Amino acid sequence: MALGSELEAARPAMILRAIANKIGGKSFKDLADQEYLFMGDGAPTSDNSTGNPAKIKVIYWDYTNDDIYVCTTWASASSHTWTKVWD
Repeated sequence: MALGSELEAARPAMILRAIANKIGGKSFKDLADQEYLFMGDGAPTSDNSTGNPAKIKVIYWDYTNDDIYVCTTWASASSHTWTKVWD
């Protein structure tokens, strides 16, 4: 099954599992340990060192609202942007 068809009408947890499987069968823990996946209660904050992803293409799952964000720009701990990709 293609990743695109897996994402149709999927919930964020299912999407994250599909992404993890496509990049070497990694688990949530593996992705979190490698700092590609952050999870939290509420939306991440752009341009704030508290929500610093340290690189682009990092995924953040707001498990309270079931939203997914991706860091789309990163220059420093205080200069980065989280973009909502799943609402």
